[in-house]
Amino acid sequence: MRHDLNKTPAPALHYSAASRIKDVADQSRLIRDWSLRYDQLSRGSFEGHLREAWVEGVQLFKEELSQAVFQSGHARPDSICFGVFEHLSGEARWQGEQIGLDHVMCMYRGSELQVSTPQSSTLLSISIPLLLLDEELVEPPLSTRHAPDQAQFLRQRIGSAIAVLAEHPLQLAKQEARKQFLSDLSGLVIHCIAGEKASRKLSRDKARQVVGKAQKFVFENAGEPITVTDLCAQTHTSRRTLQECFEQVVGESPGAFLKIVRLNAVRRDLQRCNTQQSIADIASNWGFWHLSQFAADYRRLFNELPSMTAQIAGRQAHSRAMFASS
Repeated sequence: MRHDLNKTPAPALHYSAASRIKDVADQSRLIRDWSLRYDQLSRGSFEGHLREAWVEGVQLFKEELSQAVFQSGHARPDSICFGVFEHLSGEARWQGEQIGLDHVMCMYRGSELQVSTPQSSTLLSISIPLLLLDEELVEPPLSTRHAPDQAQFLRQRIGSAIAVLAEHPLQLAKQEARKQFLSDLSGLVIHCIAGEKASRKLSRDKARQVVGKAQKFVFENAGEPITVTDLCAQTHTSRRTLQECFEQVVGESPGAFLKIVRLNAVRRDLQRCNTQQSIADIASNWGFWHLSQFAADYRRLFNELPSMTAQIAGRQAHSRAMFASS
């Protein structure tokens, strides 16, 4: 049976989970905005699990199947979708090609889907509307490619995003965190697209001008959590061009540069010790939506945890107050 697309508007921020699904048809119906048919191939009772998240039109899902299934239909329309397997008990086939854990799959503008999975499998997927992406990069990519590093990168990033939405949804309640989240996910998809293209050699003057303009904007807006998307708009460049300019001039990606700027901003706020906000709130104010990753990045940069910075600032403030009252 063919399932029509769900035409109701996608939620701005939503997470749902379904466990112990007992019928493959029910499993296929739960994936919003895809037109899918699932046929069970192997014998035995079926059990499926699905976790799905939406953030401002970006869709992520994690699908687990306990039986071999042939999936056919069409991907989400007007979007670009990437998928990677997290687990395979045997051979999988994508559009007639044998694939494994080191392959990245792509669907473009509702392209046709034909997938055969083994006895048990887990798939991670992200889809993003083309309107949210830089059109310079949006070209129909290859349907699938063998790219171990990129596959691992996708697994880690999609898995982390779904886990945050499932376990810490309040981290995305603030506009600043949601804005950074969307910029990060857009960058993830564009990274997959750009991975197929050869790097271009930009002139040194061009690269310096772009980086200088970007830095000027960042420092003039030091009180705001700037995203890579913001820098692209300000410099009138694509993410790919901005990336190449920063790597040529700074030796870092624009995302890494902005993360350092935001980590330093969090540190200054913690050192002021004049706020009733928690560390999580301060981090969220500066666009950090993954708290454990934030803490790891903070420690890597400053050789101490955020809580230690806050404790030291508190002791120093107490000492100053005691000295002033004596």
